[in-house]
Amino acid sequence: MSTSQSDGTASASPTGRGRRLWPVLAVLVVLVAVAGYAVLRDVLDDGPKPVRLTYEVTGTATGVTIGYSTMSGGNTSTQTEQGAKLPWRKEVDVVGETRGATLTVSAGPEGGTVTCSIRAEGREPRTASAEGPFAVASCSSS
Repeated sequence: MSTSQSDGTASASPTGRGRRLWPVLAVLVVLVAVAGYAVLRDVLDDGPKPVRLTYEVTGTATGVTIGYSTMSGGNTSTQTEQGAKLPWRKEVDVVGETRGATLTVSAGPEGGTVTCSIRAEGREPRTASAEGPFAVASCSSS
């Protein structure tokens, strides 16, 4: 619709529609910006925080063999200690989406008791015990 001005030219009549639309568009722009920031922050974040694993072996056996594996960030590391003296303790920090650990202890021919324990930070420990010559205790955590 147009109106005639005093100088004889036609002009568009403001309907008020454009005036009501800009606040909605402004709110949408702000919402998209906030959502984009949240997604970007998560993507740029360092990922999962490290978790401390504590391996422990106790008991009366002497000269035990201890084997432990740690899965961190998709990689697995395995270590063995022979002739270890008890009590024995090792702490490892693990990161990544996939985390896990195993701990195995075996007594020698003289026997005795062996108890293994894996504690993931903030969780109850996983434990196992065995007794006798060549006794084996094994525990795991994920």
